[in-house]
Amino acid sequence: MVDQCLKRGYRPGVTVIDAGYGNNTPFLKQLESRNLTYVAAIAKTAKLLLKHQVMSLLVSRD
Repeated sequence: MVDQCLKRGYRPGVTVIDAGYGNNTPFLKQLESRNLTYVAAIAKTAKLLLKHQVMSLLVSRD
């Protein structure tokens, strides 16, 4: 459905996603690959890292 909208020339300012898709990392990565901004609900039990935490982990490996 996202691709159909993009093909028709509609590019949303923000895509809002429920937890069913918000917990789906491959789906979120596809949105990112299309340069779409999104707000996603996630399960309260989900674990995540903030961007600066990931960068710190990468730097500490060197």
